[in-house]
This record gives sequence, structure tokens and C-alpha cells, in this order.
Amino acid sequence: RNLRLALIDQEERPDDPFVLLSLGLTHLYWEGGLPKSIEFLQQCVAKCKPGGPLRLNAYMYLGEALGNSGDRRKEEEALYQQALAEFPDDCGVLRRYGRLCDVAGRFEEAASHYRTLLTRGKERTSAVQIRGKNVDVALRLGQIYEKLGQRELAERVWMSYLKVNPQATAYLN
Repeated sequence: RNLRLALIDQEERPDDPFVLLSLGLTHLYWEGGLPKSIEFLQQCVAKCKPGGPLRLNAYMYLGEALGNSGDRRKEEEALYQQALAEFPDDCGVLRRYGRLCDVAGRFEEAASHYRTLLTRGKERTSAVQIRGKNVDVALRLGQIYEKLGQRELAERVWMSYLKVNPQATAYLN
């Protein structure tokens, strides 16, 4: 149903970024749809107004699609670099790019993105966000400090985060 409607919209408005986003999302969660999803979402990013919420969502969903494809990590990373240039304080972009750096073993870079997120990150209500706010980021930042042999710093990060955000303990169970 959604695909049928989106294709009708595409016939009427082939360059409309919202239509391209709809087509990309429809294919993203459809078995075997990743290649088409990536194609539509790339077009959406290219046609969206820079700095707008639709473009941020297109970045986030395109990053998800590239990550799910399994073999396009460099493209995913380049995408998040591009998104950070436009949205330097977005929690979603910082979280995902930090996670990529962490997995790649670039712990200092990952820690930098996570610190930025915790100190000045902004969650936009019009964009894709993860439930639990920044609890996962505080935990990951502490884990990175542990990997770097800085256990005391890890504990300080965790304790200071919980002190400022006592409600976060609900997400730890």
C-alpha cells in the first residue's frame, strides 16, 4: 500500500524530497529493498534543503541503510562526516558516527564524538532519535576510557552522568 501510494506521488512529483524519503523508507524495511532504498535516500539527501529537518532524517535513514548493507562502511562514515558538517551538534549523527569509530578501534575519535554529544548535543524532535536519550553514550564513553586504560576517568563519566541524570538508572536494567 505505502509503496503503491509513494509511486503515484513520484509520478506527480519526481523530484520531491519527501516523496523520495517515503520511497527510501518503504524499501528500507522491505526484504531485498536495500539497494533501492539507498538509491532513493541518496536522491533525497541531494534534493533536500541544506540544514532542514527532512535532510537530517534522510541522512539518518541513509546511514541506517548503508550500515545494514554490510559492505558500505566507508560510505556510511563519509555520510556521517557530511551530516556533521551540516548538523555538528545533532545527537543522532554524533551517536552513530561515534559508534562507527568505536567499532573501527578509533577510540579517541569515538570519545570525542561522545563527549560532544554529552556536552552540547541537541535532539531534534523532527528527526530520528533513540529512546533512552544519552545513557548509551555515557556507558560507551566510559567503556572507551576503560579500553584506553583510564578506569578512573570511566568511573567519573558514569558517576557524573548518573548524578545529573538520576532517571537514567531506569534504562540500565
